[in-house]
Amino acid sequence: MSLPQVLHLLGAGMILGVGCFALARPEAFGRLIGIPLADAVGVSEVRAGFGGMLVGLSVFAAAVHDDLVYAAIGAAFLGATAARWIDIGRGNRERGIWVGLFVDSGVAILLLYPA
Repeated sequence: MSLPQVLHLLGAGMILGVGCFALARPEAFGRLIGIPLADAVGVSEVRAGFGGMLVGLSVFAAAVHDDLVYAAIGAAFLGATAARWIDIGRGNRERGIWVGLFVDSGVAILLLYPA
């Protein structure tokens, strides 16, 4: 297995881990990233948006194992990274933003590593 393949699978694994955590423990995930979950709708949104979506993306990427799929998902995480830097530049420096920046940028680097 080549280095790009290993890095791409590692990126998919990171997404899978985050997604499983949000799917199984949405309240704990919300606390970690600083999103208060005040009601059942909030719990459902975290479970679906962070849990189900990330699990689905990661499983599909690993199953298809195509460089273009990894690049598309990596580009989405690069966009999220840019958005977080905008927030930081505007003075928003809460812990959840830094956690998200670390995860989003790490996944983007791994998935965008050239094949």
